[in-house]
Amino acid sequence: LPSGVEFAYLPHQYRARRDFSILVWVPSGATVLGSADYPDAPTHPIEFKRGFFIGAYEVTNGHFDHFIRATGRARREDQGDSKLPVTGLSFQDCLNYCKWAKLRLPSEAEWEYAARGPAETRWPRGEVGALVNALGSEDGFSGLAPVGSFPYAPSPFGTFDMAGNVSERVQDAYVPGYRRSNKTPAAVPAHRSESRVARGGNWSSPLEWCDPSRRESRDPDERSDTLGFRVALGPY
Repeated sequence: LPSGVEFAYLPHQYRARRDFSILVWVPSGATVLGSADYPDAPTHPIEFKRGFFIGAYEVTNGHFDHFIRATGRARREDQGDSKLPVTGLSFQDCLNYCKWAKLRLPSEAEWEYAARGPAETRWPRGEVGALVNALGSEDGFSGLAPVGSFPYAPSPFGTFDMAGNVSERVQDAYVPGYRRSNKTPAAVPAHRSESRVARGGNWSSPLEWCDPSRRESRDPDERSDTLGFRVALGPY
């Protein structure tokens, strides 16, 4: 590891067999999620009785292009550099990708735990601002950044880009006060049309919106250049 970079746990990695994405192990444990700063995200204790894998990085254009070729779907326009996070997808598009890859979307509780770690820190690693791709931050990018552009700012579990770059869709429907949401939600039927949660803020967000405790409500049919996702697997 580079000097000064430490992990709460040595990241145990898994490479998915279909999309070749890298997932890191998040072990079982207890923590407190939420923040007193956000009325729709009250603080609450939570225990993960089993560990799970979550994508080390956001799903990229390169990953999604592989999905397109493998399934014969129509190629997207203006898909951009292969290392940029894939955007312009609906919630159903994300589910379709996960089904093909034999993976799933993380729950928002899993996502927040992976971003903050067991110590209940507000941010993933690093000085906030200098290592976050967000509006007004001095990160060297005017918009999207290639995934992994901030290698010195991993979360304690070894995930990257969980503050800024793209807001990430998760499995849960948006309900104010998410303490009742499932830690590992069951598959959601395709016809469900509730607003969905996104996490982590994005390149066009004010810096404070990239707080991993903050929740966004996004329409499931929205196709935005600020929305992406990462995958999960398990629990085990």
